[in-house]
Amino acid sequence: MSEYLEAIEDDLEEFDEESNSSEAPIAKIATPKRGSMFPQNDSGDSGDSIWLTSYADLMTLIACFFILMVAFANFDPESFSRKATEMAKHFSGDKPVEAETQDPLTQLMGKLQDESALKENASIKMEMDGIAISFSGSALFDSGKADLRPEIRDALDIMIDLIQEKAKTSRILVEGHTDDTPLANSSKYRTNWELSGVRASRVIERFEEFGFDSKNLVAVGYGSTRPIKPNHDSNGIAIWENMQENRRVIIKVMKAPELMKREKIGLGVYLDDQKILDGSPSPSNSKATESTTQE
Repeated sequence: MSEYLEAIEDDLEEFDEESNSSEAPIAKIATPKRGSMFPQNDSGDSGDSIWLTSYADLMTLIACFFILMVAFANFDPESFSRKATEMAKHFSGDKPVEAETQDPLTQLMGKLQDESALKENASIKMEMDGIAISFSGSALFDSGKADLRPEIRDALDIMIDLIQEKAKTSRILVEGHTDDTPLANSSKYRTNWELSGVRASRVIERFEEFGFDSKNLVAVGYGSTRPIKPNHDSNGIAIWENMQENRRVIIKVMKAPELMKREKIGLGVYLDDQKILDGSPSPSNSKATESTTQE
């Protein structure tokens, strides 16, 4: 019996020795710092910078979003339409683009450029806000007068016919400009302001005679405030060639008023189209006289 107990004691001692030699160290559990969402690792990094990756991605997406918003904020339908027409011509090869796919002002521009009577008396160009047709003041009116010259009426009527055919509902803005030469005492107009405004009104009246809606017609007189070139050199001597260019009447054909209520004229500044057409007062830094024909 004693031999049996000694054998059991020997087995227990061997088991204790084996268990002590194979005992695995207890893993140290990392505890988070006070105020930290992430446990501190062995390298000493608290893990606070992990969120920067997602944050940087979010900021990049937001920046791209606002860049797109700014890009589309100044979207110009007329310019887009012209670009779309050019692309259509490119991708269609030699096939001409159907006229129906072009906007009215693009069609009108082509018709005006093909008219020989206008080529001789006016310059025509497409601008951001529409088509600008510039007549020399001496071509339309005699010096110091505001009655249309008979020999220019045919060219003016051809232009009005084309506008009536392609863009009758467009807004028509006529600008009168003069040089800075004072009017003679015998003139029926007191200042260049008055002369430029009356000249613009004479052209507007011609549009009205052709049946244009008077609510879409605007006449503006700028006097001598917007010269293309200086009227005098550094010594104060008049430059007659420049004065002749500064005496002009510009006819602008824009899109219909119901399609463009506010026209952007500068960074954050808009010209309220409806107020001008209705005759409502609007703030302006220009001394230009504005006359609007009413029904």
